Amino acid sequence: MRTFATKPSDVPRRVEMVGQALERLENFELNDQRVFQTTDVLVWKDPAYNSDCGETAPALQEAFPQVNVQEMNGDLFCSLMNTGFSTQLRRGVDYTLSISPEAHSYATPETLEDILIAASQRALIIGVAIDELAESILEGRVANTFAMWHNLSLMGVGGFDLRSSSPLNDGRFANYYRGWSTENGGATVVYPLAGVEEVIPASRIFARVARPCIAPIIPRGEGIKQYTLPTDPDLLARHKAKMQTKYDRQMYMLMTSGFDFSWLRGAVMPEYSRTLRDPIPS
Repeated sequence: MRTFATKPSDVPRRVEMVGQALERLENFELNDQRVFQTTDVLVWKDPAYNSDCGETAPALQEAFPQVNVQEMNGDLFCSLMNTGFSTQLRRGVDYTLSISPEAHSYATPETLEDILIAASQRALIIGVAIDELAESILEGRVANTFAMWHNLSLMGVGGFDLRSSSPLNDGRFANYYRGWSTENGGATVVYPLAGVEEVIPASRIFARVARPCIAPIIPRGEGIKQYTLPTDPDLLARHKAKMQTKYDRQMYMLMTSGFDFSWLRGAVMPEYSRTLRDPIPS
């Protein structure tokens, strides 16, 4: 899990959501055995970015002593992800699950079991179609909001490419997506061409293994589809901008890597190729 709180007032809510996700994952068992043996929570704290206030990691360590909590430098999209996945790979973990604490309600026993079934069927990338991004995830553009990756395959193509990394506070070495808003008399709307770090390695893994390897999962079970929106106004505005520009940023990252959307659609395993209108397999 990745998390951060730019303001101390937001720390209790972050700790609460991490706890809710941990409870679901730690209580999930198959054949009377706990499935998720090790959990890392990486707190984004880097003075080069508008990141954590410095109070989140101590609060998490106090609340969850059984979890590996670490403050991390680097960018949120790529550096933290690469560190987390490579750390678990070093421990001998074959598959690593990435889940945003805000998406904890999707981690039902039924959905988690479907993820493991997909891995047993040789899926290398498994993405849960959370409500806000469901259609794109079903087309192979998985989101680390809730996804599982085969670690050797991911690191074998270089991990998450740093061209998707978040720009520094001063905007150096960054490209931007520019739009126009008619609100308040009109204004330029700017969002960095960053994030969507999943699409580049996913396209490279498909090219490398030369077989469909992405399994999109439609979540099922009680209490799903309750993605928790930020309550802080600044974080809520960031979230909305992120959602509104995701399609264009995914297209940009794929095109700069020599791929387009059809490539990831082709990477979806036939038995997992469906839309939200299709019945969910029993």
